[in-house]
Amino acid sequence: GTEKAVNRMSAEKFGVQSQMVVALYPKLGKPWVFGMHQCSYPRVWTKEEDKLFTEIARRISDGLSSVLLLRQLRENEERFRATFEQAAVGIAHVALNGQWLRVNRKLCDIVGYFREELLQETFKDITHYDDLGADKEYIRQLLSGEIQTYGMEKRYVRKDGTLVWTNLTVSGVRNAADEPMYLIAVVEDISRRKKAEEERRNLQDQLLQARKMESVGRLAGGVAHDFNNMLGVIL
Repeated sequence: GTEKAVNRMSAEKFGVQSQMVVALYPKLGKPWVFGMHQCSYPRVWTKEEDKLFTEIARRISDGLSSVLLLRQLRENEERFRATFEQAAVGIAHVALNGQWLRVNRKLCDIVGYFREELLQETFKDITHYDDLGADKEYIRQLLSGEIQTYGMEKRYVRKDGTLVWTNLTVSGVRNAADEPMYLIAVVEDISRRKKAEEERRNLQDQLLQARKMESVGRLAGGVAHDFNNMLGVIL
């Protein structure tokens, strides 16, 4: 209107003769600007036009808030999906009945299943029998609220029947009413470490056995020497 002159760039480059501008304040991010330009002739905006313009700006702010929130949610989802899929450890969402709900690529590699195959199984189906009891007891405590998270070393049975040692960490996700919804499992393949520990134990056992044999040999040598001395006297 007449309160402030149109800036020179708008006037000369775009032919703006009158304009109305209002700031928008969406619920996310920085303020925006909404403007309306009159290029055909100069004009003074009426109070009714000002009121209408302000109401339009308010509605745009509400719509802009929704758009920005949706964009933020989409970006967060994309970041989550990238982190989930590209993690160096196996990650899974597990239903309360043990069904795999969501699994990443690394977990599929660890247990030797395709994603579609694994989603048809439960964690019980591929857990070694000797480790299943402890795992189920931990989950019972987790769902009852006795513990918030647990960790254990456990063996999974791969699709080809071989065993893989893992370090498992599980936590629960609860809703606003503090009711358990699903489990988050993080699985790290520790087969190499377990193999190295087994080889080290075998070497220690062999060393201990060699020392025992050495001691027996010295004892036998001493006994033979004494017996030889007595035999010499008898002869």
